[in-house]
Amino acid sequence: MQTELLTLLLICLETISQEIVMVAKTHSTPLIKYMDYSDAAVLQFKIPEDVHFVSFKFEAEEIEESLFRCEPNDIDVYLKSGSPPVINPDNSELPKHFLNYSGPIKELKFTSNKSCHYINVTSPYAGFYFAAAFIAYTDPRLRAITQQGLTAKCLTVLNAELWVIKKPRPYIIVPEKQEHVILHPRTNRIFKFYVSDYTEYVILHMKKIKFCVDCTKIKLRVQSHRIPNVNESLYSMDLTKEAYDTKNFKTQIMTVEDSWYYVSFNLDSKTDSEAEFAFTFKCFSTYPSNDTQLLFSNETKIFPLNINSTRYYKHSILRNYASPYLHLNLSYNQYNLVREGSIENFFYSFDLHPDTDGSVPSSILGELCSLVWRLNRE
Repeated sequence: MQTELLTLLLICLETISQEIVMVAKTHSTPLIKYMDYSDAAVLQFKIPEDVHFVSFKFEAEEIEESLFRCEPNDIDVYLKSGSPPVINPDNSELPKHFLNYSGPIKELKFTSNKSCHYINVTSPYAGFYFAAAFIAYTDPRLRAITQQGLTAKCLTVLNAELWVIKKPRPYIIVPEKQEHVILHPRTNRIFKFYVSDYTEYVILHMKKIKFCVDCTKIKLRVQSHRIPNVNESLYSMDLTKEAYDTKNFKTQIMTVEDSWYYVSFNLDSKTDSEAEFAFTFKCFSTYPSNDTQLLFSNETKIFPLNINSTRYYKHSILRNYASPYLHLNLSYNQYNLVREGSIENFFYSFDLHPDTDGSVPSSILGELCSLVWRLNRE
């Protein structure tokens, strides 16, 4: 029995080693105790496209530079996609009118004793991730007083590795081209397609679905910009054998222009039997087809615009004014951005003061269009 378990464990380890691959390895500058944001060491990782799973591996160690032994320090690591994380571990107040509109920040706490610690992300966004690391903050009033020259001299360094799983790779498909799909149990078939300009929505169509004898259901998942997973997807549907065997399935997905979309199929079956169907999709646009439309209007100006004029029509704000899904269009305010450094990597900062109606911008979409959210005043 023990021999069988050992053999099974070795097979599992071999399978994992073939799937997960290290794509980056780096280390930080010497970490120092956190007093303000400038004390944080920032590490940058680049996530490839079409990644199913990513694991950030962190290991901190103490390098002795004196005769005294170094004791492990408490280490804090904050990880965020898209930009460096905004943190205040000392509970200091953020600037007035500061708006932190960003993705979730993952936090990791450990000691610098050479032990490994991980932050795992399923179906991550492609692009840059940033980790801010430092020796954990302690209140200056609670720090012990040590005699000069009798303390250990140490360097605290953080080592980091980036591991990813990229299989199975998505298969790129094009509109109105039928694909024959064969599903095997416990495996995913993943397709990706590009949504170009002027596309409002797509229709996904599964034809002649054939379930095997022991098949129970086909799981359909749709996600934008990244591969869908079980817990998070833009659209999900379980097609049961009782409802869809030998039948067709069609659904409409609202889309964002100039984006990649991913579709995954997974089969639940008690045996190794297969299921199959034909799969295709079609893009649709609901923009007006007349040559001249009043696309942009506010209290003072009305601009007639020729729809065939790509030079103007490609602006996202003009397309939104033409969209039948918008009933109220608000004019936007322009905010000047101030460059805060002369180095290659720098930040833009700006104050977002509420307008008289209590609204402030919260995100920028496309070239000219912005979302607003409103503060309720009691």
